[in-house]
Amino acid sequence: MERQGGDALGAMTYFVRVTGRRRAFVTFELAIGSPDLSVELMMPDAQFEEFRRRYGAIDLTSVDADGCERGDRS
Repeated sequence: MERQGGDALGAMTYFVRVTGRRRAFVTFELAIGSPDLSVELMMPDAQFEEFRRRYGAIDLTSVDADGCERGDRS
C-alpha cells in the first residue's frame, strides 16, 4: 500500500500508542496532527503493522502522559 500524496490527511503526522493486545488484535490510540487528541481503535495485528508502516506513524507506546520515556525518571 502506498501513501496518497494528494490526500490532506496523508501529509499529516500520525501517532499511535498501543494500549493492549488481545489474541490477534491490537488496541491502540490514534492521533493525527498532534498527540494531544486521540481515538481508541482495535484492529488485527497484521493490519496494525501495515497501517504503521503506510502512514509512518510515530509510536508513543513507551512515552507516558508527561512526555517522559517510561522507566526514565531522572
